[in-house]
Amino acid sequence: MDGDYNRDGGVDAADLIEWQLAAGNSGTSGSSAASFTADGDQDGDVDGGDLLVWQQNLGAQYNAPVAAVPEPIAAILMIFAGLPLCPVMRRSPSAGR
Repeated sequence: MDGDYNRDGGVDAADLIEWQLAAGNSGTSGSSAASFTADGDQDGDVDGGDLLVWQQNLGAQYNAPVAAVPEPIAAILMIFAGLPLCPVMRRSPSAGR
């Protein structure tokens, strides 16, 4: 996500701190690759353009897709709800004689 310089899923003040720590680094300054996580505009340096990327995305959050998970009791309730639909087999009174 653009502007999420600490990769925590949201663009917030913590990302601004990451930008401040990395500001001024460029591909020729001998800086570690970790300092380029704040290179939001992907131009090879950490500068005001990257601050602008952070500002434009401030407040954005990554929302992971959520899948519905049925409760275990739902299966049991469905079984009991279906029981009246099943034919009841009874022995005829003459079969036992």
